Amino acid sequence: MALQSGNPEAALQAAEMADAAWASGEAYVHGTWAQIRFGAGNAYVMMGDLYGAADQIAPVMTMPTELRMATITNYLVEMDARLKDRRFHGSDTASDLRDQIREFTSAALTADGAIEEDD
Repeated sequence: MALQSGNPEAALQAAEMADAAWASGEAYVHGTWAQIRFGAGNAYVMMGDLYGAADQIAPVMTMPTELRMATITNYLVEMDARLKDRRFHGSDTASDLRDQIREFTSAALTADGAIEEDD
């Protein structure tokens, strides 16, 4: 919700709250964790901090393909769109993030549960 309303600071605060809850023993679900990390990554991109975004998404990029559902990869589709912004043109970090996004989403599950393959 915070990302859609253009409030990256609130998104980062929500990510911190989730991390604190998990650290105190709350139930941990891989999909929710991935969404939180990718949401925080989007927040950092919105604020122009590509290194912060890279730090947030790095631990999730090795997620098994069978867990890469649209509810998770949609966050990366949004991030990729944000990284196309003119202010990031010529940025090696933005280019690297976009490559990572393409690689991650190319092996994502489709709506019917099949693995999506690039041609």
